[in-house]
Amino acid sequence: MKDFVRSLAAVLAAAFACDPAWGQPTPDSHRLAEFSQQLYVPVGSKRLTVVGDSINATNTPNRMSAGYRDAWRIRWNGWVVHADSGAADLGYQNAQNLRPGDYSTVWDPGERFTGGQQRINPVRTREINYSVAPWPGMMVSDAMLLSAATARFPAGDFFATGRVRARAIFFQDHNVMPALVLRGMRGSQVVGPDVTYKASGPMGRIVWHDLDLGQVAGAPRVQAFATVAPRLPGYVWDFWRFVFMGVLYRAESVTDGVQMSFISHGGWRTTDHAGQQRFTDQALREYYAAIGSPTHLILWLGQNQTTIEANQLIMGDNTAYKANLRAVIDRHDSLIAQLGQSRPRWLLISPYKTGYDQHVHERMAQTMHDLSIEDDRVSFLNLYALAGGESFDTGAYTTDGIHPNAAGSLHLATIMDQAMHDSVRCTADVDASGYVDVEDLVTFLTWFEDGDERADTDGSGFVDSDDRDAFMSAYEAGC
Repeated sequence: MKDFVRSLAAVLAAAFACDPAWGQPTPDSHRLAEFSQQLYVPVGSKRLTVVGDSINATNTPNRMSAGYRDAWRIRWNGWVVHADSGAADLGYQNAQNLRPGDYSTVWDPGERFTGGQQRINPVRTREINYSVAPWPGMMVSDAMLLSAATARFPAGDFFATGRVRARAIFFQDHNVMPALVLRGMRGSQVVGPDVTYKASGPMGRIVWHDLDLGQVAGAPRVQAFATVAPRLPGYVWDFWRFVFMGVLYRAESVTDGVQMSFISHGGWRTTDHAGQQRFTDQALREYYAAIGSPTHLILWLGQNQTTIEANQLIMGDNTAYKANLRAVIDRHDSLIAQLGQSRPRWLLISPYKTGYDQHVHERMAQTMHDLSIEDDRVSFLNLYALAGGESFDTGAYTTDGIHPNAAGSLHLATIMDQAMHDSVRCTADVDASGYVDVEDLVTFLTWFEDGDERADTDGSGFVDSDDRDAFMSAYEAGC
């Protein structure tokens, strides 16, 4: 009998240890304020990139990009309109004036650039081809930041008026058009001088060209026009083409704000983001060089699992899932460090109810929570729990039981916004007393003199005079 009791106790202990359903529930969040602070109270320019799958992809309307736009009370000062956005986030890019026999193709990374060619980018890329040379002055692409969409920013539209700069981003392929003329626009008004993009230097690289869209009102946009395009020696195909990645728009009038971009694709799993199959390290470095290395990243993966991950999670083992999530974090951290930037902050989002059994969802949440405990640059948000767990209304908030509809993206984004917004404290209230007084000043100066990381007011990753200036500004304002 004693042996039976011991065996039963061992089984229960093992189950208790590996499954949160047997023990304490996974918390709603962990270290959320450290991630949210510099987004809701930004000091300088912060850059947020969302890494995920189709739920965060921008090629379908009403995905989470629309929810972030409409629900998050954040001062946006930049947004990357990807080449296949299809009006899904804040704008669109489309090919113009394609004649019969010509076509504009959206290539998925890993599908087109094989056979020794570099996998070029972590987002879809639009390749525009012409079977015969386009005539000089022919418009071949148009990328716009829709004013109707940016008007829904809760914190205000910083792109409607004032100076806006645009960065058109291309992949410099071996078979590109000899040259394009890029024209900056505000609505229908031409602003600034045209800029010529001409392939030069090393091929197989991501390049960009900057345009000043001025201070007039109107929807910011970039148009591309063909120049004379004679056949070039060494063409692999009988096409004049260029590979367009999108445009980064930035409101120069906003000195303290957040830029947003996405590295998300339908069906992708942890291993797709951790390995080289979809996009190379070099491509990701070049992409981050073009848009700016992120200071904050959201990792929202779990709807799609590898076979090993799924089998282990069902059995109560998170080994593979945890290791793969860690590999994604480490990959981005390493490449950002190679660009000379400080390590970013991460927020791990556990999937809301998307069809897995309850215990699988709970184990995914617990895995992310464990990672946040182990790494002080990683935070966690339990969206599964906050969205209602098993009671999440997939009928009302999804199109197919998994992907959010328009109401769902806004609902989920609002839940996230409320949790993050509520976690943010006044920058100068360093002792979290609820008000600002001389004790906060003394505490901060002590941290600052000691080089304590808690004095890192601007979230740069190190303590310097900028942190002191940021704190003093907040202290004098009284928050």
